Amino acid sequence: MRTFRFDKLVRDKILPDMEKDGSIAVWRKLNDEEFAVELAKKLEEELDELDEEVGQNRERDLRELADVAEIYEVAFDVLDQDEQYDLLEAAMEELEKALDMWEIDPDELLKAKAEKIDKFGAFKNRIYIETVQVKENNPWVQRYLKNPEKYPEVK
Repeated sequence: MRTFRFDKLVRDKILPDMEKDGSIAVWRKLNDEEFAVELAKKLEEELDELDEEVGQNRERDLRELADVAEIYEVAFDVLDQDEQYDLLEAAMEELEKALDMWEIDPDELLKAKAEKIDKFGAFKNRIYIETVQVKENNPWVQRYLKNPEKYPEVK
């Protein structure tokens, strides 16, 4: 087994899916304050992912926009609006810009968001994965190894 640092808030179905494939995650449920901090980080991460390749692939952008929309909706209710105004404003601007670029109507975005929630869950359970142990033959090992800045291996 190989162990990787995860250190992130994940959607509700991610942990059960990891456990189904034999992975062992060290995780915890975030309290209100931790949840707010991690939501802000997650929103920044999703905005960075959207910004990296926006405009090259409509379906990819739609999936990323669905993530941003989901996290924005939760964050809007949880984050301190005054403290996090710039982040929330940036998220709304990116959403609007990409929606306009691809001429995505709100119903299409809502459908993509619902599909993501159906497949991966929302963020209701506030699951924060610290580390994950995976078997050597697990396909996720290669993804973790290709992204050591996101998932450093723990020796």
